[in-house]
Amino acid sequence: MEWLGENEEILDRDKTIGNEPDKIKLQIHKHKEFQRLLGTKQPAYDAVNRTGKRLKDKCPKMDVPILHDMLSQLKNRWNAICGKSVER
Repeated sequence: MEWLGENEEILDRDKTIGNEPDKIKLQIHKHKEFQRLLGTKQPAYDAVNRTGKRLKDKCPKMDVPILHDMLSQLKNRWNAICGKSVER
C-alpha cells in the first residue's frame, strides 16, 4: 500500500508535458519504466489478494469485515494507479 500511495502521488503531480523533444522522450522513457515496474508488481498483488481471500474463509467471523475492507482498499488503490498509468 505504501508503494502504491507513493507512486500514485507521483502520477498525480507529474502531469506536465513539455514541448521539447528531449523532454518528451525522457517522459516516455520514464513512463515505460514505470509500466514495467507496475507489471512486476502484478504477481505480488495477485498473491496478496489470494491470501486475503483464503484468510477471510478461515478467520473468525468478526474479522471478515476488516479483511474485506483491507482487500477493498488494496484493490481500489491498485485500480487507481493502473488507471492513472494508462491515462498518462
